[in-house]
Amino acid sequence: MSKLGIRMSGVVLIGVFLLALALGTGWIVNIYKFTQLDFERPVKAEVLRGIGLFPPFGAIIGWVPIKDGK
Repeated sequence: MSKLGIRMSGVVLIGVFLLALALGTGWIVNIYKFTQLDFERPVKAEVLRGIGLFPPFGAIIGWVPIKDGK
């Protein structure tokens, strides 16, 4: 394998690691934001953050600012 191939595989590995870190952090942030909600009407934020408890959704929803409409 050439030096360029080794360098590119390292870059891809770092990119995958950073993506996984960002998605994992988003899921954890979503769980934190879910625990800080008041669970009173309107419940838009509660529903969306609740859906985000499932990791594929929470990884994205954790980074989205959701207003409750108050």
